[in-house]
Amino acid sequence: MITLASYIKGIFIHLCLVFCLLQALPALSTAQSICTVERSNTQIIITGFTRADKTVAITSEVNGRCLEVFADIGDPVPADSVFAKIDSTFIDIALSANKISQSKAEKKFLFYKNQVDRHKTLVSSKATALTRLEEIELKAEMSRLDIEELKTGQHRLKETRLRHIIHAPPDWLITERNVEPGQWVGAGQVIGRAGNFSQLTVPLAVSGEELQFLQTSGVFPLHIADGDISGSGMIKRVNPAFDGVTRKVNIDIGLTPETLVLINGKRGGLRVKIPITVADPVHSFLIPATAVREYHEEHRLTRASGEHLSIIVLGPEAGDTGRLRIVSEQIRPRDNFICTEEK
Repeated sequence: MITLASYIKGIFIHLCLVFCLLQALPALSTAQSICTVERSNTQIIITGFTRADKTVAITSEVNGRCLEVFADIGDPVPADSVFAKIDSTFIDIALSANKISQSKAEKKFLFYKNQVDRHKTLVSSKATALTRLEEIELKAEMSRLDIEELKTGQHRLKETRLRHIIHAPPDWLITERNVEPGQWVGAGQVIGRAGNFSQLTVPLAVSGEELQFLQTSGVFPLHIADGDISGSGMIKRVNPAFDGVTRKVNIDIGLTPETLVLINGKRGGLRVKIPITVADPVHSFLIPATAVREYHEEHRLTRASGEHLSIIVLGPEAGDTGRLRIVSEQIRPRDNFICTEEK
């Protein structure tokens, strides 16, 4: 006969079995795997402005009065590369005088040369002294040297006259003009500036990490805010010097030919934004959300050895990747942890 006590005991045993089974269900419905933490990166935007790839100062090498200027600000330098002309009247006069002096010297040299030939005949017949022949030969040689000196002077004058025509690279755009016709120009004076706007560059100051990203990328995307144009660029020049104050390196970003075609009117001052991916400044890590467990309002990770680590969860990674950004001083890149996933 079943007593009340044994009946109650049987019910208690059954309840314990049911409880144990319920506790075992999560373990039976989950699977464990190993996942690895990675450094978290962040994207920053650096902004610069377009400039001419190269610029030159247009200077005068001579003193004189300006006669003509052939390009104004914004105009291209003419195809013959002539930007301005300086009055060369006195050089032209000097060249005319040099030409007359050369003609005189040549006639004198020809006279002495004939005299040398005649005196050689006289010396051979002993009709004149040898010293007289040597004297005339010396005069002939001095006349020849006078001609050479005048030709050198003529060459110098012609070169000076060429410098009265001031040149600049053809088709470059004038960005500065400091001279007008009739104005006196001094040697070494900057009378204008020109830039090569067929090629545009963006000067920037970047950190070592930013420079490494750009160099590794090769050709990278950029956005021209003035005009809402998406294009691309590449590093064109890297200044080997280092700025000790900003701790940055100066570089020039060149716009690709395809991007230049998209720009309506090549000019400086266009705002360019370049996205750069660098390490997260707070030194956070990325790990699948399935590895993170919450215990009494505290987030933890479990190593493969069973060790538990307390972490700070900053939030999910951008883009709905299923990973969380976490921070912990005990974690290093490539550390492994247990991920628990429901079947």
